[in-house]
This record gives sequence, C-alpha cells and structure tokens, in this order.
Amino acid sequence: MKFAQICLYCTLIIFFISVLQVSFASDSNKEFIEIKTIEDLNKISENSNGFFKLMNDLDFSNISNSLNKTEYSGFAVEEFSGIFDGNNNTIYNYSATSDIDYTASFFKEIKENGVVQNLYLENTTVNGGQYAASLASLNRGRIENCRSFNVSSSANMWASGLVGTNMPGGIITNCTVLGTVNGNQAGGITSTNSGIIEKCNVNVSVNGLSVAGSITGGNFDNEIVNCMAEGTVTSPHAGGIAGGNYGGNINYCISKTAILGDNILAGGIVGLNKGNISNCVALNNCINGSKIISLNFNRENGPIIKFGQNSQVGYIAGGMDYDKLSKNSFGWNGISTNKIRLSGDNGEKIMTGQIWNTFPNAIWVGWDTDVWKLGEDGLPALKENE
Repeated sequence: MKFAQICLYCTLIIFFISVLQVSFASDSNKEFIEIKTIEDLNKISENSNGFFKLMNDLDFSNISNSLNKTEYSGFAVEEFSGIFDGNNNTIYNYSATSDIDYTASFFKEIKENGVVQNLYLENTTVNGGQYAASLASLNRGRIENCRSFNVSSSANMWASGLVGTNMPGGIITNCTVLGTVNGNQAGGITSTNSGIIEKCNVNVSVNGLSVAGSITGGNFDNEIVNCMAEGTVTSPHAGGIAGGNYGGNINYCISKTAILGDNILAGGIVGLNKGNISNCVALNNCINGSKIISLNFNRENGPIIKFGQNSQVGYIAGGMDYDKLSKNSFGWNGISTNKIRLSGDNGEKIMTGQIWNTFPNAIWVGWDTDVWKLGEDGLPALKENE
C-alpha cells in the first residue's frame, strides 16, 4: 500500500514538473514582433496589444515629430497595452512638440496591461502643451529598467524626465533619468505620481512654476520607495524627492539635491508633507539657497551658501501637518545655518561621521541590502542603477 502511494506521489510530481516546464517554455518562446527600423514602429499602431522587441538602436536625428490638436502623429500608438522590450537598445535624438492642448512623448499612454522594459533613450527633446515626458505621457502599466539620458522636457502644465503622470496601478521600477525638466508641476521621474515608484535614480535640474521635486512634483496617495536623487530643484514648493506629498508614502529614499530659489516651502525630502515619510535621509547641498557659491559636499567641506529669507524650511519637510511627522528620518547637520528658519523639528540631525562608510549599520539599519549597497563615495547606492 505504501509502495503504491509513493508511486502515485512520484507520478504527480513528475506531471506537475512537466506542466511547469511546458508553461515556462511557452513564455520564454513567446513570439515577438521585431522592430529594426523607425518605419517598423508603425507595426505597433497596427497591433497595440502585441509583443515587440527592439533589435537594434534607432536614431531620429533627421526626423521631427510635430503634434497638433486634431491628430496625434507619434511613432508609437496613443494607447499601448502590449509588451515592448527595448532589449537594452537605445533610441537616440527623439523629439516631439505639441500645441497647447496636447502631449509630447514617445508613447502617449501605456495602458493597464502594458509593459515597457529594457529601453534606453538618449538626447530626447519634448515640448508639450499639457504633458511632456521622454517615454510616456501617462502610465497605467509597468515600466521597468528604462533609462533616459540627456533629456530636455518642457510643458505648460506637467513635465517630467520619464513619465508625465503615473496613474493609479502604474508601476515604475529600476529607472534612471539625467537631464532638465521645466513645467508648472515638474519632476525627474514623473510630474505627478498616484502609483508606485521604486528603485529609481535621478540626476536632474527641475524647475516648477508651482511645485517640483527630483523624483516627482506631487505624490498622491501612493508610494515612492528606495529612490536616490541628485541635481537641483527650483520651485515655490520644492523637495529633494517630491515637491508635495499628499496622502502618499515616501520610504527609504536619499536626496542629495540642492533646493534653490526663495522658496515658500522647501524640504530636503518634500516641500509640503501631508502624508507619511519614514527612513529617509536628506544630504542636500543646500535647502532654500538663492545662490550657491560652492557645492563642496564631502567629509572636509560643507557648501557655502547665500540663503533666501522668506521660506519655511525643514531638513525633511518644509511645511507639514503635525500628525504627519517623519519617522526614523535624518538630515545632515551641514544643511542648517542660523539663516534658515526651520518649520518645526522634523528630521533628526546627523553628523558627517554617521553618514559615510557606515552602511548598512548606524542610521541605515532596516535598509534592504538586496536593494542598496555601499557605494564608492562611501554612501549607499542602488544596486540596479550602477
């Protein structure tokens, strides 16, 4: 009897293994439509639910893309619900310009089931009426392992280096942006976020007429986690990660961004906080500096700053609801001088010696060593964005 049971169990195990092998083989051999030329991008318009793979780099140097009110003439479809695998190839010199009512980006919208992955963009220039972003104006799907280098993005309303707005359900993970962003609401990864942004790295110059942050202008009711930001942010509401955090969560993030201008609300992590912030570290060159004379941010020298006088400034948040105090978050003590008026005690001061070459100990306890490592500069660095 026992022998029969053992034989039955073995048969079932072999059956399930064979099913899994067939399933895996089916997924791994899924047929992709190859994209080899710019003209091949028209195949996406013909099958917006299809599976596409970019087989080589594409260069748009001699092609301009102008959008108007009545027609979207982009090289990708307006609504994309399939899979686009960039295959670690690069799209060079893409440019798009729209009028006051439209958007400028490579994809206009990535829908709920859409996936864009392993795609690099370089020297992208987008100028939009409503939205401007190098990759997509709207994202409701998943964007993974994408890079946008030397992007220039400008819009009358929402401008970003990668995605205009990350909608509820949208996920942006393991992405990098380097460039310049100008808009009313502006951010390095998104102008506004209502989805999830994780493991992203930026070095951007962001200018927002109303609100701006290195990762996003505004974070609404969702999460930014495990992100690193460098560069500069200039806006009335300015933050090293988000200009405003409105009911959202910002966790395990580092900002080394310089917050410039005579800001109204300026914070090392967020300008205005109405959400939750935990386990974040502000290592900003300056907060609310109307002029930077030097950016020597290292062990030996702090920055030499002329500070603005008319702002609420905080190590972590400039303005905040006091039932939303940050937890386990720290601000480098070199940020503060007697010329800054702090808006409450948010963010514990840390000395230089507590920052460098201490990961994953000291203030970094609880940070995920599968995501972060000790970088060459002695500070934590994202493993996937080296």
